[in-house]
Amino acid sequence: MFQALVEIAASVAQEVEWELIAPNTLCLAFATNERAVLFVQLIRALPTTGVVLLGTEVIVTW
Repeated sequence: MFQALVEIAASVAQEVEWELIAPNTLCLAFATNERAVLFVQLIRALPTTGVVLLGTEVIVTW
């Protein structure tokens, strides 16, 4: 799941920062809110347990 999320993030934005903040929790920081929203839309079909959009940051748990 981690690899899939990072690959999708890289396809959405050239510059994206990410950090694994817990064993199954990834925090991603995009340059714009539009890119963050696009990322959230693209991962809707994935088996995540939670997605939080905070401006330009997205926190995903699985």
